[in-house]
Amino acid sequence: MSVVPHEAHPGAAVADRQTASLYARHYTEVYAFCRRRLRNHEEAEDATQITFVKAFRALRGGAEPQHDAAWLFTIAKNVVATHAQSAARIRAVEVVDDVEPAAPAPDAEHVRDLLRAVEELPETPRRAFLMREWQGLEYGEIASALGMERNAVGVMLLRARRRVAEKAICLS
Repeated sequence: MSVVPHEAHPGAAVADRQTASLYARHYTEVYAFCRRRLRNHEEAEDATQITFVKAFRALRGGAEPQHDAAWLFTIAKNVVATHAQSAARIRAVEVVDDVEPAAPAPDAEHVRDLLRAVEELPETPRRAFLMREWQGLEYGEIASALGMERNAVGVMLLRARRRVAEKAICLS
């Protein structure tokens, strides 16, 4: 699959101008809508940004909305719904993963196995894992630091935790 550079893509310049115009005219209302639904400033900003990215892609693909505001709010509504579903799944996983019975203190060998398992993670999941588990950062903070969506951080941390647990058990 070849990727067409942004500048060379037919309609990209038109889509840029249309998206900029939509953004200038509707950003405040779209953000307010997302903020009311998500009740979190960072998540609302993310949802608003995703809404305009999706609008840009649709415009670049040839979409011709008849009613700009209604079209944008439909996109925003779907983005918020997807976000809410993902956040609910992540919270459910966090509850299971984060609330474990207290275990006895690990011995030095077990700690070495855990550290080795963490070191074997790919760079981005390892950074996210360390930010969450050792620095205690929130998902939104990790997402900002890594330039990712909050939901993607949650999924990546779930997989990293599982991988560390599996590796640490195998190494023991």
